[in-house]
Amino acid sequence: MQNTNLVQRLCPPRDDKMGVRNPFSFGAGGGRLSPKALDLLAPVLTFDYMMKGEFEFGAVPEGLSKIHDYATANNLFFSTIDIAVKDVKLDTSYLNQPLREWKSCPVYIIGAKSDQAEIERRIRLMATDEDRCCAEMWKHFKGKLHEGMYLCVEPLLNRQIKLVPTRDRPIVGWIELDNGFFFSIDRVMTEKFAKLFGLNIEIHAS
Repeated sequence: MQNTNLVQRLCPPRDDKMGVRNPFSFGAGGGRLSPKALDLLAPVLTFDYMMKGEFEFGAVPEGLSKIHDYATANNLFFSTIDIAVKDVKLDTSYLNQPLREWKSCPVYIIGAKSDQAEIERRIRLMATDEDRCCAEMWKHFKGKLHEGMYLCVEPLLNRQIKLVPTRDRPIVGWIELDNGFFFSIDRVMTEKFAKLFGLNIEIHAS
């Protein structure tokens, strides 16, 4: 596997009551995705603004194409890893209230079967120690997986506060673009994303 340098953050799909179907919520046009691809992705996810040009001009469709190629070769896996609270180095001081403990948070993963062990290792590193993960290989990555897990286990609290100022939707999914794999803490997003690539999965709510 290549080093991981680009990880695109994902938000829940936009409300299309106004007829807005573009999953890009910023000035990247279609990110060089075809109109058909945009229509397929719109009910599944919205791309968060990464504030770096390399995400906007070709990297996203290239990452999705890799996942498509794995699917075509019958080389896709789906798995779930549970992240225990005792393993997470999470700074919640900016929330101005204590973090309630949870036993574990599931992270759903879709990627190449041949790389499954390494993909799961990298995601566990992102989830448990983002500072170390950035120091080792993700030079520009701030994936906010910690915040996503916090939202997953504290939904009532997060209706009252915003984890990130000015953000109106949470970060609940990610696509690693260098090697082509997807991970999420959102059950519905994962099921819909899997279906796009021919994986029919059903995740039972805990």
